[in-house]
Amino acid sequence: MDHERINKLLKAFVIVGGGILALLVVVLLAIWIVLRILLVGKDHPSDAQLETLLRTQRPQIDSLVRMIQQDKLTVVADDRIRPDSVLSKERWDLYRGLLDRLEVESGIRQYPTGEVELMISTQGLTTGGSSKSLVFLPKDPTPLLPGLDERPPGINSGFGYKSLWDGWYIFHEWDN
Repeated sequence: MDHERINKLLKAFVIVGGGILALLVVVLLAIWIVLRILLVGKDHPSDAQLETLLRTQRPQIDSLVRMIQQDKLTVVADDRIRPDSVLSKERWDLYRGLLDRLEVESGIRQYPTGEVELMISTQGLTTGGSSKSLVFLPKDPTPLLPGLDERPPGINSGFGYKSLWDGWYIFHEWDN
């Protein structure tokens, strides 16, 4: 090969390589933006908002609790159950309608100990994420905190409960 042809090939390689590099930068930037949206998201509802939800929507919340107990399910959520495998379409639609009206983002969960959790808000992933829920508990949990709008200072990972009434609590869990 002569020198001129080698120079042309090198220039073409630099142009193509630069285009691939630019495309890679754009793709990585798009991934970063999506991850920021998923991991940061919106704020959790305030304690006052969750208290208002329980007070004003108690009949619908009680319906959800009775339904999951009657159906003997552990979790009802879009990403954790195939409705056609255990529920009729009508029953699934009833769950979905109540969860949507109550703005329960991540479903409802029942534990063997009798606890029922309405997973109102979740952010991030299992590690580095957080959640805020309304929970019904048959006995008083620990730790009970006066409020859950702010995390206790100096604690990067943990959880706490705020007592409401009639066995209902706000539950906040975080891991930073």
